[in-house]
Amino acid sequence: MSKDEDYRVKNAREGRALYVPGKTAEEDHAEAAKRRIEGMTVQHRLKLDFTKDEFAAVSSAADNVGAYLWEAASAFDLLADGIDHGAFSANDARLGATLRLLGLALEQRQAKAGDVLAMFGIRLRGAAE
Repeated sequence: MSKDEDYRVKNAREGRALYVPGKTAEEDHAEAAKRRIEGMTVQHRLKLDFTKDEFAAVSSAADNVGAYLWEAASAFDLLADGIDHGAFSANDARLGATLRLLGLALEQRQAKAGDVLAMFGIRLRGAAE
């Protein structure tokens, strides 16, 4: 093996490994993140007209979305831990009832915040045209 030969290439040549030349997963993820960040830096100047009540509703809905998603993720994580640790089985009827209630809670949150954010999205798209 020459000094410049990569151990991955050597192992592949000797039949001990499979080597596909290209970027590592870390390099690929870093480039994708860089592309996403570059895509987010596009600047648009928009003028949106909202009443105080509309602005308060949009602001509140936007602030709460992250909390709602975290709460939902935490609830589902708790249920998954319960199954993993044998507290109940995946076939337990109580799990189905809990999931239905979680679904209803998410629908209620979406109905409240989702409509407000949808209205905001429509206004944003209209202002960008």
